[in-house]
Amino acid sequence: LIARQVDGLIIDPCSPDPETYLKWSKRLPLFLVDRRIDGCGLPFVVTDAESAVTTMVLDALASHPEEAFYFGGQPNLSPSIDRLRGFRTALAEAGLDEQPGWVRARDYRRRSGYELMQECYVDLGRYPRVLFTGSITLLEGALAFISEHRHFSIAPQRIITFDDHNLLDCLPLKIDAIQQDSQALATASLERLIGMINKKAPDSTTVPACLHWRSRKVDTERAD
Repeated sequence: LIARQVDGLIIDPCSPDPETYLKWSKRLPLFLVDRRIDGCGLPFVVTDAESAVTTMVLDALASHPEEAFYFGGQPNLSPSIDRLRGFRTALAEAGLDEQPGWVRARDYRRRSGYELMQECYVDLGRYPRVLFTGSITLLEGALAFISEHRHFSIAPQRIITFDDHNLLDCLPLKIDAIQQDSQALATASLERLIGMINKKAPDSTTVPACLHWRSRKVDTERAD
């Protein structure tokens, strides 16, 4: 694309290593979307995942204050960092000290969700009271384990996931979900890239997430 002399690039980075992106940014305007790379100065727009996760997990802990478990993906990517930070903030605000085994992370594959749920069930001898999964694929894996053993009646009392799907409305479990505003991310990144092309100083921003409260049976609202 650079060889074809495009005016600018919007990139969803797949690595936390800034060197490749910094090299490109010296040749043309470059803007990061969905993920940021901390400490390198590259401008970005990302979802405000931290406050969204804190809001939902804290709400769950108000009804089930004993414990909360976190299933996450690659810990070195900024979405994982933000989601885990939001989870830990909720624990702190609820007055809970994180216990060993509450935070479990591998990658975002469905199989990992299955295995994390299996390990958690074996370790506890039951399901956790509150469960947060960092992606819809991890949720699918966790639900596959629950379904395989026909454990819907003893499943976690509150389940929260990052990412949403309409099929969650059809499940016997009421699963709250955090959904990224893809249109807002695209608009914000394109506006800023065009500004950079026109020699405007780049700036970074966050976009609020949409919260789907199925456990409350209320309409979607935005996280402020």
